[in-house]
Amino acid sequence: MTSRNVFDDLNEIHIQQTWDELADRFGFDEKGWKKKFTDYLAKQPSNPSPVEVFTRFGNLFINPILNSILCRGESHPTFNNLVEYVILGKKKKKN
Repeated sequence: MTSRNVFDDLNEIHIQQTWDELADRFGFDEKGWKKKFTDYLAKQPSNPSPVEVFTRFGNLFINPILNSILCRGESHPTFNNLVEYVILGKKKKKN
């Protein structure tokens, strides 16, 4: 599942950095995926935070694609690892 870093430290800046990383590394259409995410967020009940929904969205829709591209098992936490990489990379730059 998701590591503590993702839940504890993920914020909207990291979400944008994750979109950038997906576009740079895997050729994701950032504009198209952001639209899908915005639509998914709008359908969520009871106003959850965008950060919570981004994690759920990534695991449901992006993770299977990444695992397919990388020939990994479908349950491998590739999306979570990518988000954690983004978060830890940002922390390293601060230090």
